[in-house]
Amino acid sequence: MSSMFEADHPGWGRVTVFAIQTRADGSWEREWEPLRQAWLAEEGGEGFAGLDSLLDLVCVVDYHAWCDLRLNTARPLLDAGALSPDRCLTRLDARLRPCLHRASCPSWDEKVCQADHERQPPCFDVPITCEREALTLANRIVDLWRQDAWVFRYLSEEETLKTTLG
Repeated sequence: MSSMFEADHPGWGRVTVFAIQTRADGSWEREWEPLRQAWLAEEGGEGFAGLDSLLDLVCVVDYHAWCDLRLNTARPLLDAGALSPDRCLTRLDARLRPCLHRASCPSWDEKVCQADHERQPPCFDVPITCEREALTLANRIVDLWRQDAWVFRYLSEEETLKTTLG
């Protein structure tokens, strides 16, 4: 089950952390599984892979790091090479920054209708072509970054053992 909590970050103090679980079979928790399914479907396609570009910015940690995070330290995110939320927004592919509806929206504003804008309108959608449910979840990740939350996936204990033992 995804969870949001605070942890101590060396140098930044308390930070907000949002975690999504990857189960032993490789699936994600139920709420986030539609995003994983859209991502898997996109991998075989040609052209720009928007979800791939977005999800590459979401750090993955093992179960042991997850346990350390739950003990109130954000050190495992640093050790895993996680990017801060503002870095995720600046590293977001330029093709994913303007709103999906820019061509058809009468309220389109080139400065405001961007993924990293602080006053982003509520109608903003990341410009990824996928099922609405997956798009809503992709938007949620970007919104969490805008709220200064560190977003990551963690492997279940079984998945961690599988990858550790090979």
